[in-house]
Amino acid sequence: IRIQFRSPGTKTLFPDAQLNELVIRVQPTETVYLKTMNKIPGLSSQLTITDLDLTYHTKFNNQYNPDAYERLILDSIRGDHNLFVRVDELAEAWRIFTPILHYIDAGGIRPIEYEFGSRGPAIADKMAKAVATWEPYTYTWPPKLGHTWAKY
Repeated sequence: IRIQFRSPGTKTLFPDAQLNELVIRVQPTETVYLKTMNKIPGLSSQLTITDLDLTYHTKFNNQYNPDAYERLILDSIRGDHNLFVRVDELAEAWRIFTPILHYIDAGGIRPIEYEFGSRGPAIADKMAKAVATWEPYTYTWPPKLGHTWAKY
């Protein structure tokens, strides 16, 4: 999940500044990080990316972190059903999605294919740009040390 925040309106001072982002990654490595553009202290107008980073396997590397199915099975054994879907919820989901799935199978809608591990189909970026503040994703995580944008 990637949330890009709106531009703070400083494009005149820092035209190359990227948008701040909050990123939540569920799998394969649980991660939450906040990427922000900051001016480097001093008299120059040089920007750098900073991160507030919570990567579970890095921050909690000495503790066992079970995967999602292990947790689900353990909750089931303990009798905790909070993470399970109720029967009426499941029936309602099938009622809503079964006609859609049949329509797709009949050729009514052709799913848009995209490469595994990519950001998704290119048309998703076009749709996001049409309805919201959006900039192309150019940031790589984890960040490379010393990565800065210089504007004088």
